[in-house]
Amino acid sequence: ISLTVGLGYFVYFDLFSIISKSDFMVLSILLLGLTSVFFFTLNKFKESHDFSNLKTKKLASPMLLYLLLPFIGGYTVFLIFDAILGTTSIPYLLCVFAFALSFLAGFLMPGSPGGIGVREFVFTTLLTPFVSPVLALQAILIFRAISMTCDIMLFLIAKFSFKDHDPYSDQETA
Repeated sequence: ISLTVGLGYFVYFDLFSIISKSDFMVLSILLLGLTSVFFFTLNKFKESHDFSNLKTKKLASPMLLYLLLPFIGGYTVFLIFDAILGTTSIPYLLCVFAFALSFLAGFLMPGSPGGIGVREFVFTTLLTPFVSPVLALQAILIFRAISMTCDIMLFLIAKFSFKDHDPYSDQETA
């Protein structure tokens, strides 16, 4: 979903200033081939596994909720640009698309726990044509600080809310 949302970035970015149209055609054919291989593999996987118990409504609900995450994260970054850093020159959807792609890159990068540094680098690189690199880096670092603060607060709330609860009390002893 992040990749799908993030592809909207190319609406704002002049792709042909970086690659030629012939290279773009080669990349498009390569992407079409990879997509075909993906669907072929998916069909083979479906043949060897039983998905009769899988309900579409049960799958659609989390997917729709997950679709909101890049828009909420992008809105947060947009608000950071607008309120904290004092610039409104960047469109909301550009923040959403860059946030989605940078989140995906940080999530997929092997050897980098939580995408630390990767997300910031990709986000800064994607927004450099539109704002200064320092401004983009400040925005994503403020977002990272807000995100980490919220994670710590939720951990502490959960820890102290369930302080007297023993998670192993319902289990039988062997």
